[in-house]
Amino acid sequence: MKSKVLILVLALVMGRCDVLRHQLPEQRYRRLEADAEPVEVLVAAEEIPRGMSAEDLLEKQLIVTQEIPRMYVSSGAVSSISSIEGQVVSSPISKGEQVTLTRFQYAAQAGLSYGVRKGCRGGDPV
Repeated sequence: MKSKVLILVLALVMGRCDVLRHQLPEQRYRRLEADAEPVEVLVAAEEIPRGMSAEDLLEKQLIVTQEIPRMYVSSGAVSSISSIEGQVVSSPISKGEQVTLTRFQYAAQAGLSYGVRKGCRGGDPV
């Protein structure tokens, strides 16, 4: 009697181990598949100097939309121009680099020179 119970318990344990052995790779595959899913992000088409506005970048086509696998998308990557609208580039962006929120600031935060309109000097009346 004891041997029959022992055999039954061993069969159940082995069956459960076999199920887990097949489930784990499938879960890993699903996770890898999700990480490989393409995501649209903005990428620099050319070298972008400090001080350019987001609107200028779009107008001059210095940033383009590109699909990149989710696993390679940088933290804070920008997927739409609306998230950086009204801001200026606070540090240069290299060609091919993903555009991230950390590279942009509002003109008032970036310094006085970005707050002065084109054609005006710092001392000119508004």
